[in-house]
Amino acid sequence: MPARWRYPRLALVVGGLALLLALGRAWTRHDSPAEAGKTQAGRETQASGLPPGARFVDTAHYRIASTADPRLTQRVGEAVETLRQAYVTLLPLDEARGARMNLVLYRSREEFRRFSAAPSWAEALYRRPDCHAYPGEGANPHHWMLHEAVHQLLVEGSGYRPARWANEGFAAYLGASRIVDGRLQPGTVSEAAYPIWWLEQYRLSGLFDADVDAGQVLPLGEVIDSDAADVAGAVNLHYVHYWSLVHFLMHGEHGRYRDGFLRLLATAGTRSDFERLIGPLPAIQVQWYRHLQALVDAARQQRLDAIPEDR
Repeated sequence: MPARWRYPRLALVVGGLALLLALGRAWTRHDSPAEAGKTQAGRETQASGLPPGARFVDTAHYRIASTADPRLTQRVGEAVETLRQAYVTLLPLDEARGARMNLVLYRSREEFRRFSAAPSWAEALYRRPDCHAYPGEGANPHHWMLHEAVHQLLVEGSGYRPARWANEGFAAYLGASRIVDGRLQPGTVSEAAYPIWWLEQYRLSGLFDADVDAGQVLPLGEVIDSDAADVAGAVNLHYVHYWSLVHFLMHGEHGRYRDGFLRLLATAGTRSDFERLIGPLPAIQVQWYRHLQALVDAARQQRLDAIPEDR
């Protein structure tokens, strides 16, 4: 496996791993940590994963505990609301379950690492029932939180427990979509989001077996079967595969697999589920590999803004 996959420059928290690592933490509810006194507030915020000085911002469907810059907090709040609007056009959402969800937005990466109790390699975290992240840099400061918020919507809002590949792939699919004129456009591609910035690292030959031997591509069955240990050994490789596979299932072959994939999210997402709802692995593997080639070519030619084109 090429070193760039084994030792990623920047690793995304694996939402599914977070669910395995922790059962979840209740979030201390209060209007402001200062109200109970500074000493008690400090104890409460640290016990609940909130940094001292966190203030609460409410949107229509989220409560955000934030120490980040107010302007960034507002941008994240707007982003998760438009994410939710896009989500409900694709999947059912139980309004009673998902009436208001909790987010924790940290001032910096250092603060996130200190107070979130996330693994050392994590950049964001969904630990039931809350999402934890810090604002990213550049044109897309909310992509870390959007990714985790998709996990949260699937579990807390829809009651789904998708397979790792489908869970992470769908979170990456929506989390890396562009927000245009205040609306998230599912399937459009933001170059400033994880794992999109890794696409240019690919060198695909057009020969599937040769690319598997070169460590550039994983067989479709391995993607579907992958577990936490597999991901830990090659984080970025798996996330590019998860994202590209879901992007293909939503947009490839003129969208013929879209409805089947959305139904699959409510299942265990095994090989048998995949073949029952989508199609035989060998045939889908050929089509997905061709779609991945198109995505890599678009990234290398800096024309990802033209994606998706249902093909």
